[in-house]
Amino acid sequence: MRNLCRLISLLLLPSTLTVAVSAAAEPLTSAKASFVAMLWNQSSSAALPEKGLPVDLYYKNGSDYVPLKYRVCQLGEPQGYNGPNPMPIYRKMSALDGQPQYRPIMDCQIPQASQQFIIFIVAEQGGLRSIAVDASPQHIPDGDVMLINLTSRQMAAELRGSQQMLQPSQSMIFKIPKSDTPNLPVKIATWDSGAWKMIYSTSTRIADDRPYIGILYLNEGRRENYRLRFFRNLNLLRNTSTQES
Repeated sequence: MRNLCRLISLLLLPSTLTVAVSAAAEPLTSAKASFVAMLWNQSSSAALPEKGLPVDLYYKNGSDYVPLKYRVCQLGEPQGYNGPNPMPIYRKMSALDGQPQYRPIMDCQIPQASQQFIIFIVAEQGGLRSIAVDASPQHIPDGDVMLINLTSRQMAAELRGSQQMLQPSQSMIFKIPKSDTPNLPVKIATWDSGAWKMIYSTSTRIADDRPYIGILYLNEGRRENYRLRFFRNLNLLRNTSTQES
């Protein structure tokens, strides 16, 4: 933990701080882009209908409005995309004449030149927001881990000695050193009262022949109860499975 705090102190210097920067809006040039979508809802008071039922969301693939085949807290079905960047996301509304109308509710910024990506629709008290991450093999090589910070706090993480800081809504790639054991030790810290405080520690099993995405989130209703969920088999954007620590 002392090494983690020392590295974090260096990362806090303005010259070395890494922040997420959105790519400039530009049309996608290929019709072969594919993605999966997830509705992330850990809040009972978030912007979902009563009883937490999913909402109907759409996107425009070419000239057609297509339902977004997300799953709640799980990776959804693979879908194709041929359209602009950012990707507009719509709600279907009923008009007086009975014809459906599609109202844009948000724009999802797709990572530049990404042909395989994941869209997270995050349900919050203020509404819905979207985060897209590049899930291509070139971006997340086998054996590496991408962490995504879905909390509202600045976080620091150490995965088998690989250390990074994550701003809210930021994702970072962790280059995981090879090991004789499949166990991956994880430590999570937050900035509290002028010092870093370790708030979460766990261990999970990973393999060297597949990439992983981990989501950091705050479990509502329990103070400082941060959790981490891993998703794997990301190269194909299908046949996914999850494990939670």
